[in-house]
Amino acid sequence: MFTGDDTRPYKFGEFGLLAVSMHPSTGNWSDFLFTVSDWLIERPENTDQILKFQPVPKQKDDDWTDNLPEAIDWLIKGRRKKIAGRSGES
Repeated sequence: MFTGDDTRPYKFGEFGLLAVSMHPSTGNWSDFLFTVSDWLIERPENTDQILKFQPVPKQKDDDWTDNLPEAIDWLIKGRRKKIAGRSGES
């Protein structure tokens, strides 16, 4: 039964890191990119919630890494920032 309720109303603080499978881009199931969840873009209509579709690069950059220990280090250091780009941009 479809209720129309949002199925992914994730809030900031519910998890520390986001892992994204890069398989659709690389064809390799072991390829992932990681970032700090607090760096993600918020929903315009509710800034306590994480935007459902985030801009993810095809390879590591200053906001996303393919190295889990590096992502954990970013999280521990507690740097405050937002990832570059906006949903829908290249």
